[in-house]
Amino acid sequence: MRNEYSNFNKLKAKEFGNYFIECIDVDSRITIIAPHGGRIEPGTDTIAKAIACQKFNYYGFISKRGKVNGRKSMHITSTNFDEPKALELVGKSEIVVAIHGCKDEQNGTGYGEHIFVGGRDEALKNELIALLKKANLHVSFLEKFAGKDKKNICNRGSTQAGVQFELTRSFRNDGELYKLFIEIVSDVLSKAEKR
Repeated sequence: MRNEYSNFNKLKAKEFGNYFIECIDVDSRITIIAPHGGRIEPGTDTIAKAIACQKFNYYGFISKRGKVNGRKSMHITSTNFDEPKALELVGKSEIVVAIHGCKDEQNGTGYGEHIFVGGRDEALKNELIALLKKANLHVSFLEKFAGKDKKNICNRGSTQAGVQFELTRSFRNDGELYKLFIEIVSDVLSKAEKR
């Protein structure tokens, strides 16, 4: 997706009133974020908030507009995402999990109901992948969704290593699949918080 804005200040200057921010701090070591919620990557904020479920901190940037006069949505790439409330909440968290949305077709391949996993937290990522695959969910890695950059919002917690999920549109449209995904991720994070 082409980015309409390179940082939050530029977005705010032109889009004030076209978005809102949800920020719930429950004093957890874990934060779940949806930096492209609302009409940018539909369903991502709903899924992120359900995973957080008052157990973990939650942040959502919610766009109220989609395309207008040919302009794309208010997408700021994850390495440039610098909205102050997000940076503050993420910065004090040990574990950060970002929920994103993507198209079904990637690199000329139709993936259908699929999950792509990235981020720098290899241990947590591998644990999540194993359990998601065990539940017969389609999970894989794509370089474009690697999420390895230290500036990526999911890697800006205190450990500088988080996890990001890219969920295809078909996956986000299937209530049964994303409920299973929410259950698995929430369970893994609940155990991680007790360690």
